[in-house]
Amino acid sequence: MKRCTECRQEFPLTSFCKNRSRPDNLHHTCRTCAVKRQRAYVAKNRGKYRIYARKYLQRLRYRVISGLGGACACCGESNLAFMTIDHVQNDGANERKRLYPAGQKRSGDARFYMGIIRAGFDLRRYQVLYWNCNAAKQFSHGCPHQKVISLIGPLQGHLPAYQSQDAIPCDSNQG
Repeated sequence: MKRCTECRQEFPLTSFCKNRSRPDNLHHTCRTCAVKRQRAYVAKNRGKYRIYARKYLQRLRYRVISGLGGACACCGESNLAFMTIDHVQNDGANERKRLYPAGQKRSGDARFYMGIIRAGFDLRRYQVLYWNCNAAKQFSHGCPHQKVISLIGPLQGHLPAYQSQDAIPCDSNQG
């Protein structure tokens, strides 16, 4: 049993968060008081907290994308601004239902990113895809890069080879 320094009530040790800097490795306030204090701080410092939260999510996102290879698994694009996390087995809806039960507000993607980190960047479940590759996978049932590669193979040798812009046939009547 331990006494909370804010509400002055005694609680079992499981009611206190961990804090390695304290001699007993537990925070000095109970979880309930800590949540109240955190909510009051966020309400008082809303702008500062939003900036902090945005930077935190950016760091998590970068860590996850780097851990999953840092480039699109389809086309190799590596511009971080256009990278997305894709569920390889197309089970993203099930994961969202598990992370955010019905009626629960979805706040950022910190839970999602932390889940990937805890799972050890499981490449059998997640991959990094360029935004366009991910959208094409969802709506066209396959990435256009993969379709182009599969189409070019059979057509090689059957396409005319144009050496310069002048050699491309055009309608000479336009103009």
